Amino acid sequence: MMSKREIPLASADEIDAQGAEWFIARNEPSEWTDATQAEFDAWLAQSPKHQLAYWRAEAGWERAGLLSAVRPPARGDARARRVLRPWSVRIVSVAALAAIAVVASYYWIAGRAITYATPVGGHRVITLADGSRIELNTDTVVRLLASQRSVELAKGEVFFRVKHDAAYPFIVKAGGQRLVDLGTEFFVRNEESRVRVGLVEGRVRLENSIGQTLLAPGDIASAAKDGVSIKHNAARELADDLAWRSGHLVFHRASLADAVAEFNRYNARKLVIADNAVGKLTFSSVFSTNAIDAFARTAQKSLGLSVMHRGEDIVISR
Repeated sequence: MMSKREIPLASADEIDAQGAEWFIARNEPSEWTDATQAEFDAWLAQSPKHQLAYWRAEAGWERAGLLSAVRPPARGDARARRVLRPWSVRIVSVAALAAIAVVASYYWIAGRAITYATPVGGHRVITLADGSRIELNTDTVVRLLASQRSVELAKGEVFFRVKHDAAYPFIVKAGGQRLVDLGTEFFVRNEESRVRVGLVEGRVRLENSIGQTLLAPGDIASAAKDGVSIKHNAARELADDLAWRSGHLVFHRASLADAVAEFNRYNARKLVIADNAVGKLTFSSVFSTNAIDAFARTAQKSLGLSVMHRGEDIVISR
């Protein structure tokens, strides 16, 4: 099997291709060994970007329904397998991009602000004229002012992949916070009482009335009126926070109340917790963002809870 160790300073496209190849390899049980698993685990651990690339490949393949179309030939036909693999990687990469994003062109028109929005459960990617990409999560509103390379996040969550320009820094404003791009991939989530910022790559300067904070890759900042707190080297949490880009929600010992609140961001149908004691129970799992019925069944079976349908909503209780 071809080595899939990360190429130093690999580009985003190269990392996406690696993620696609790993996904194909995992669907070839005859070639998947303990040594391969160890190499795969090491690749995932190298960077949150690797985990995201694998999520994208998996989501794209499943949503496009291409597994049977590009499944490798029988084990004995080695030549056919060698020929097919590069095309399989290309198909998975294209499917991932097509399945998770609706790409729109945005032309920098001096002095003009343009508003983009997604509905509940929506997902959209805007590609700017300079090559920067802005990926909107569910129920999100942004206003772009072209002449100043400036974005205002009115509500919701956005992932930014910014083309750096030292002469014209990219600015993001959200909830009284100001973020200055210094060559960066990062997400910003504007919540009611705080703004969360997670840095995947590069640097971001967080500015507010209190002062300035420089973030490093792997940092997650929570900024409110009374100050800024930072989790350093939070690579796993960062990857979990960005699983929405492939249509997933990841929970590690999350409270039921937090998990329900997260699901309700993505769905018109709502989950309701009957009492505070139930909301404090914790669990770990991975779901699609729209899988509220599967989530309710998991709560019922793993936590011994009662599930009742009330109109379109689902009530979880003891």
